[in-house]
Amino acid sequence: MSFPEGRYIDVYVRDPLTGETLLRKGTGTSSAIGVFACGPFEKSDYPKIGARYKITATRDDPGKKMHEDLFECVATGHQTCDFK
Repeated sequence: MSFPEGRYIDVYVRDPLTGETLLRKGTGTSSAIGVFACGPFEKSDYPKIGARYKITATRDDPGKKMHEDLFECVATGHQTCDFK
């Protein structure tokens, strides 16, 4: 399952194995091709490419809470990281 296309607020990115939270109260965008980009991440908290993360976010409209387990990080190294 991927997030429906649109803008998201209150984005949290967590490592499902350690429980570590890499992003709190971020923003994100889900694209039509199933990529979820979110941030801003601190440089010390960039997710690792190929690792999977639990992402929780609230859709900006209509405000529905979405949950996704095991989103894979496909691009990182910037304040915004991509997951699929």
